[in-house]
Amino acid sequence: MAIVALIAFAVPSRVTRLVDLALKTSAYNKTVALPAASRHALVCGNIELESIRQFLHEFFNADHGPNIFRTTIVILHNDEPSMEMKGLLRDPVYANRVFYVKGRATSFKSLKRARIDLATCVYILTRKHSHGTGIEDDADTVLIALALNAFACSAGTAVGGKPSSPKFQVFAQTLLPGSITHLNYLQTARVVCVDEMRMGIMAQNCATPGFATLAFMLSTSVADHVDWDFSGVLAEAIAKSAEESWVKSYIHGISQEIYQAHVPSSLVGKSFFKVARYFYRCHGMLIFGLGSFSHNRSPHQHSGNHPSVNSDCGYYQVLLAPRNYILQKYDMLFAISTDVQSVLNAMLYAERVSIKTARVKSIWGAISEHPGHNHASVSGAKRVDDPEKGAPVQVESPRRMVVRTPPLKPQKTNYISDSDSSYFSPNVMYPTAPSIKGVVRTRIERVTRRNDLVPQTISNHIVICDASDLFPRNVELLIQSLKNAYEDEDLSIIILSPGQVDRQRELVLGDFTNVYVVRGTPLAQGDLRRTHIERAQKAIVLGNCNIRADSEGESNDSAAILANMNIQSLC
Repeated sequence: MAIVALIAFAVPSRVTRLVDLALKTSAYNKTVALPAASRHALVCGNIELESIRQFLHEFFNADHGPNIFRTTIVILHNDEPSMEMKGLLRDPVYANRVFYVKGRATSFKSLKRARIDLATCVYILTRKHSHGTGIEDDADTVLIALALNAFACSAGTAVGGKPSSPKFQVFAQTLLPGSITHLNYLQTARVVCVDEMRMGIMAQNCATPGFATLAFMLSTSVADHVDWDFSGVLAEAIAKSAEESWVKSYIHGISQEIYQAHVPSSLVGKSFFKVARYFYRCHGMLIFGLGSFSHNRSPHQHSGNHPSVNSDCGYYQVLLAPRNYILQKYDMLFAISTDVQSVLNAMLYAERVSIKTARVKSIWGAISEHPGHNHASVSGAKRVDDPEKGAPVQVESPRRMVVRTPPLKPQKTNYISDSDSSYFSPNVMYPTAPSIKGVVRTRIERVTRRNDLVPQTISNHIVICDASDLFPRNVELLIQSLKNAYEDEDLSIIILSPGQVDRQRELVLGDFTNVYVVRGTPLAQGDLRRTHIERAQKAIVLGNCNIRADSEGESNDSAAILANMNIQSLC
């Protein structure tokens, strides 16, 4: 009887402890068991569901070749995966390819459980929608890179008393440009500053409308996805409808991406122009640039554990369309094509053929040398001395036809946004305000403009409208990119933001020429009038990145859309 009573009192407590221990033990704390694969990559840093979904969709795209499906991805994060993350990991596309390990990327123990010893590359992601200064996020990124470098040095074999170079390459994202120096010191292969790239693309899109769309299409892989329906009902509908014939060309263009390939040995010593012409005529592939290495060493050689500015920086450079450049042994060609297999097939074919280097006489030279012929007697061809005058002129030849049109006059006001709000253009009539309200509004604007430093005669300027509550971070990058894109250091720029400018950023902005800060919001038309938006040539709206879209798909661009409506009503 005593034994039964002892069991009755002792067993439940022990069972409760076992249940608690089982609940505290995570299934993701174990060492990952990788299948037989040729490559293995590690993803760490700021792990968000949307970022991981986009990363995996791009990484395992069919355009990257069949070898990409023999690669495994391990996600290392210090939190337990959410239900949405678990659902993503159970996707049949990522089954037995993507694994999750719970642990910190700064812990050697967690790195070992993630099998970093088998990794060929490590990706450090950052928080792309950070509303703070970005210092804390970049500090975490630098700390992870420091731990990876220390782990690689400790795990490497000593050669001549010095640790060997890391076996894996590190690709990192940062928010502040100043963090790039620290990551380069830690032998990070590639560093992408999110704010610098975002502001640069926005500035180029302001100077050249459509540049942001082109950059997005060339950097995003679009394979034969079921949503596009490349060969099916959509193709049938396009064939029947003459009005939507442009969709077919658009789909063909969006399927083009940028790939790189080593220069075939048969093309070494040829000029870039002849090589680019050969690939375009024979394979329909556009070669637009190359990566050139130094002549004194190969791209796989480094000078020590910590590269210096004078030793390693600058030994690799990117050249865009260098017409007379002679290809070298270690050069990399940058091509625009549909998939990587097409690029590899073209390079393999180029290994077995030789490109003729003889100069071809122009058609006008051949005609002028032939007696008894004038320029207008061949295929109705015409010489155009000044194509800028008159209507568009067609210049025809037996090989090509070039259509030259006079340059279009720039529009007075354009609107460019960094979100989808640019497509929201309501065609409505805004009601006129009563006279008493108009008088009060004019009086308020007149009193407010007395304290503004914006010249009353300013025109043809650019207005940066901030729809968030804080002053935009790294806005000086956008200002410098705009001045570089327009090639005008005296370009007038007005920043309209409700946030307070700190002293350091105020001094940086004061160092620019013709840059003004107006305290206000683009959600109010009175503040927009203070920037003389009606005389501006461009307007850039910065959305609020602090508010994320919810799970039901509601947009977070309400402030940007309202700013768009205010701009259109005043211009």
